[in-house]
Amino acid sequence: MENAAKLFTLPLSWKINSKSISNNTILQLTKKTKWIAFSDVPSEITGNNFIKNIADQKSNILIRGCSDEISLSLKEQKFERIKTGKEAVLNFDENHFEKKSLKELIRRGHKHGRTIELEYSEKNAARLIDFKKQTVHSEKPQLKYLFHDQFTCDMRLFVLENKSKEILAAVLVSVNSMDKFHTELLLRRKRAPVGVMEAIIYDVFQLLMKSSKKQLSLGEVPFSSANKETGESYKAKSIKRIGKFLRFAYNYEGLFNFKNKFNPDWQNVYLCVKPKLSIWHLIILANRTNLIKLIFSKIFQRKN
Repeated sequence: MENAAKLFTLPLSWKINSKSISNNTILQLTKKTKWIAFSDVPSEITGNNFIKNIADQKSNILIRGCSDEISLSLKEQKFERIKTGKEAVLNFDENHFEKKSLKELIRRGHKHGRTIELEYSEKNAARLIDFKKQTVHSEKPQLKYLFHDQFTCDMRLFVLENKSKEILAAVLVSVNSMDKFHTELLLRRKRAPVGVMEAIIYDVFQLLMKSSKKQLSLGEVPFSSANKETGESYKAKSIKRIGKFLRFAYNYEGLFNFKNKFNPDWQNVYLCVKPKLSIWHLIILANRTNLIKLIFSKIFQRKN
């Protein structure tokens, strides 16, 4: 555990706020189990207090997006931890853009526009909502409760605009710890030129590295393993098999390959449940997150 004056990394898509009161988004999964999907955590809360606040709750709890550090702490509080994927983390003291092929993509992307940060306002929040309707996969059912999809005052929004002020790509970033930014949205306009996503990620990295933080997370790739894993639990292996079966609906391998081109530090991501994970938890999670709708839309699309 880190120094008591410092907040360790939160579960993915939980974020630090400047207020003194926490704000949780809690969903009832089963009669006994609650899912804490999101939490705005006051910056003065320490890692020890974070774990204590979770463990003190009498209800059975499910939390996704936990790091090694969090999951081990929760395990001590009688939680089961199951590895569900990998998180791509870029360190500000490393060069993640040295590959010639990546440099070429960034160069091509910069030919079509420049990256700027949009200050928070109702107008810019509405602009992001409008842009999402024009992006790749916008016509499919959208996943819910796995990441923040709205621009709020405690997040940062970067867009790559062309000369006509048309947004070609967007990145929405939250603050996940005292040392880490977390990418909530990576969006690309339909038929956008090659390289715009690589260019905006490069630009956002350069802008954010000027802060006091040490890392930028590109987010999770569920079901994935960066390398061959050993010693995985039966439930972790089962979740990975489910992911492979669902590749036709959710192309996690394509997402992994895109993020892997930045040579990130791949870190384990866990699902933590008190007391145990059941098959019903997974089925209800798939329903609440819209994954089941996405699967059926792909099946009907194939038939047509």
